[in-house]
Amino acid sequence: MNTKFISSTPILIVDDIVSAKNFFLDKLGFEVSFEWGQPLGYLGLHKNGVDIHLNSSSNSSREAGKSTVSILTDEVDNLYKTFVEKGIEIIIKPADRNYGLRDFSIKDIDGNIINFGCEIL
Repeated sequence: MNTKFISSTPILIVDDIVSAKNFFLDKLGFEVSFEWGQPLGYLGLHKNGVDIHLNSSSNSSREAGKSTVSILTDEVDNLYKTFVEKGIEIIIKPADRNYGLRDFSIKDIDGNIINFGCEIL
């Protein structure tokens, strides 16, 4: 029997979950799917077909800011310009890569790395 994998949701560990939530909403354009805990300790975010969960470092044995996520998009250059205008920390500028993507990378406020890329046509 072959089991079909359906989806994957990265979980990023963050120190201040409210500040991280605001970064993902205000800077990256995500929306809240759900929130859990009093005080808030875990939440789900979504944008288009992408889901990301944020977990407070107080709920985890893992250290904040050590994760990397790659998100495929339909373009990167306008997205890059938007992020620069919003003051998001860019760590790698857009370029065509030999692995078939044009991509760039940012850091969230905890140091987690988020790559945005599209296929080179």
